[in-house]
Parts: sequence; C-alpha cells; structure tokens
Amino acid sequence: MAENKTKPTSKSVAKFLDNVSDDKKRKDSKTVLKLMRKLTKILFWQRSQWNN
Repeated sequence: MAENKTKPTSKSVAKFLDNVSDDKKRKDSKTVLKLMRKLTKILFWQRSQWNN
C-alpha cells in the first residue's frame, strides 16, 4: 500500500505560504486560507447550535 504524501506537522501554514515564490499563487493561497478559516468557524458554530 502506498504511503500518504501528506503528514501532520507543527509548521505554520502562514509561514509555508510566505515562502511560495509566485506572487499570484501566494496571494491566492492566502485568500483560500482566510476563506477556509472563516468557513471552519461558521461550521463549528452551527454544529454547537445543533447540539443544544
């Protein structure tokens, strides 16, 4: 069976994105990160409301 390429790490996502050399890719990636963080907060909030 093939080994997963992605592994847990303690490295910061923001620091990783800061090292992306292409300006457009870096900017787009940071935008996606912001959206994912916002979505995650919304989903956790909704889940807590459903459980009450």
